[in-house]
Amino acid sequence: MKKDYRIKKPELLVVVLLLLVTVFAGCAEQTSLDEKSIVIEVNGIDGYENLYEVTTEVEYLGELLDEMQIAQLVESDFGRYIVSVDGYVADEMREYWSISHNGDYATAGADELILGDGDIIILAIDEF
Repeated sequence: MKKDYRIKKPELLVVVLLLLVTVFAGCAEQTSLDEKSIVIEVNGIDGYENLYEVTTEVEYLGELLDEMQIAQLVESDFGRYIVSVDGYVADEMREYWSISHNGDYATAGADELILGDGDIIILAIDEF
């Protein structure tokens, strides 16, 4: 007796539905791959500290600060720089807002600093 190896219509429908679910699940996971968890620690004047834990899809720190609306950045000939965070304004004659990225002093400004998942950013008022 010959065996019938043809796929029947109900079985075909199940296979197609499983493939579609797999494809759409993969697409849903793809969008979440763009999300990053970032910690921002703010060290202001007189021992002020604040900690933000955020999830974002933006690429640069400057964009994140704009999105969070916690900092004021001012345009200059060299790009934007931070003048205040959480309402604390650096005295331009002797202070500035420094950026630390994963424990190292940042080598780029806020608008050029690329964020990655798990990054720790410290914004602190430092003296010249």
